[in-house]
Amino acid sequence: WLQVLKDAGVNAEGVDTDAGMLHGCAQWGLRVQRADALAFLQQQATASRICISMIHVVEHLPFEVLLRIVQEARRVLVPEGILIMETPNPENFSVGACSFYMDPTHRNPLPPPLLAFVPEYFGFERIKTLRLQENPQLHTQSTYSMADVLEGISPDYAIVAQLQQTKTESGASTETDTWNRPYG
Repeated sequence: WLQVLKDAGVNAEGVDTDAGMLHGCAQWGLRVQRADALAFLQQQATASRICISMIHVVEHLPFEVLLRIVQEARRVLVPEGILIMETPNPENFSVGACSFYMDPTHRNPLPPPLLAFVPEYFGFERIKTLRLQENPQLHTQSTYSMADVLEGISPDYAIVAQLQQTKTESGASTETDTWNRPYG
């Protein structure tokens, strides 16, 4: 994710507590530092970030810490800022029953409605669930195999939340269409 942002010319930085992940990112010339996500956010100025992303982080956290991180993210994001939280999808039977637990640092699977509720609770105006890596043919098939039922649903999903909706007329319809479009 940091490499994609760097390639797009976005000045991004990452934090992690895993030395191996930090070392790999540093070898690619990415801006990273060893830090706890909550502590890092608590050190940031109010309304100082346009986006905060947590890619495969929330499933490693106690729920109380997740709540505090989202609350801090709300403070740190600019008014139209975006919060992204990607995690394994327990709606996928194979993920929810087996592969999620292959990582012993995972705590509990988070169902999409529960994770979507967290930013809503803290006052984010727009919340979107994106089901990722799902085979688009599943939506047009007339019959389904057992593999489709057990493994076809997206193995990961993301909650994308925006603090405030854009109030200007220019581009507002395109942005609204993007938020209203179904994903996965």
